[in-house]
Amino acid sequence: MNYFVHDSNAVERGTLSILRGLFQNDGYAFWFITLECMAQSDGMSIDCSKRKNWLKYVAKCGVSEEKASNILGVLADLGAIDADLWRKKKIVWSDALVERLKSKLIRRNGGVPDKPKLKDELKKAPAAKKANKKEYAEYVSMTEEQYAKLVSMYGDAFVEKAVEILDNYKGSTGKTYKDDYRAICNWVIDETKKRHPELIKTYAAPSGTGNPFDDFQFPEGYKGDD
Repeated sequence: MNYFVHDSNAVERGTLSILRGLFQNDGYAFWFITLECMAQSDGMSIDCSKRKNWLKYVAKCGVSEEKASNILGVLADLGAIDADLWRKKKIVWSDALVERLKSKLIRRNGGVPDKPKLKDELKKAPAAKKANKKEYAEYVSMTEEQYAKLVSMYGDAFVEKAVEILDNYKGSTGKTYKDDYRAICNWVIDETKKRHPELIKTYAAPSGTGNPFDDFQFPEGYKGDD
């Protein structure tokens, strides 16, 4: 991403006010250079665990290593960057920045990058069973349960068109996804609505009360038995 919005009143906001109060203009400049570095990286993050990466980052920010560490510590305390990722893995990641750029990332890259995981999270995660996936197009596959869920929410014609859009996108760009179903939910649904609004249908959710007559509707004009 080559740019991001810099609000004209950003200096008045909490994070920047605190950084300027503690580190003067170095704090202000450091934060915006950090945002630029994250926005320009492939994964929207800065991996400072490698010495070379850290030195390049600090040099770009124009501060000492000690000051950079202190500023990042304050940013972690404020929640401006993910505290666990910084303190445990020396990775700079901002949930707020990714959320703010989400629509641009989807348009340009077809989705948002995955947030880096901590080793503890990887260990705790149970081994996922490999689901049997079915091909619904040359480049699109998912489980029958996932496809059925999409159909139940959007209808056959809409889902077929969504699969076609994703298939054409992957085929023409060479883009791959770990999970095509997630890609469809993440951005293809919205894209299909924009391109084919005529396929949008409204499905009434069942009452869930167990009473088969709760969802019954009287015909228009019905006034009751005489």
